[in-house]
Amino acid sequence: MRAMFIAIFILACCAAVLHAGCCPRTFTYCGSTLNVARLGSECGIELDPQTLYSCHSSEQPTVVKKCANGCIDGLAGQNDYCKE
Repeated sequence: MRAMFIAIFILACCAAVLHAGCCPRTFTYCGSTLNVARLGSECGIELDPQTLYSCHSSEQPTVVKKCANGCIDGLAGQNDYCKE
């Protein structure tokens, strides 16, 4: 019984760590960029490809705004942005 309790406790702790945050780095990303990196599916969240998200390392992405005219990948080392 004690071993089962310990196993459940370890699994619960690991799950909390794995879902603690999905952002790789601190940037602004299009949902489509995060989806290509499979971050949304791995974290159990659905990301809209035409929405701009704020990411801070090891946190969940938060919505900045919906991009009415599309979301543009800012390329490596740059923030993504909404097309004007």
